Amino acid sequence: MPIVATVSGVDIEIRYGSSPPPHFWANDGSNQASIMIATLTVIKNTLPASTLNQILVWAKKTGHQAALSREWVNALSHLPLGMVP
Repeated sequence: MPIVATVSGVDIEIRYGSSPPPHFWANDGSNQASIMIATLTVIKNTLPASTLNQILVWAKKTGHQAALSREWVNALSHLPLGMVP
């Protein structure tokens, strides 16, 4: 899966071929969460609560949701994905 960021050891992924709504995955190798980009609503989650909270704090930082949205559009077009700071 294309990794667009790593937050506290958790990979942030935008997956090619995903269906709407626009979302990203947080994957620590054993557990994962799917999170809507626009609202940061958690769709699915098996991450520990503290890990999920760190991911949501990161996602709320200025510019991250916009960057994730751009990468989602790129993934829909099967374009290479960039890193989100």
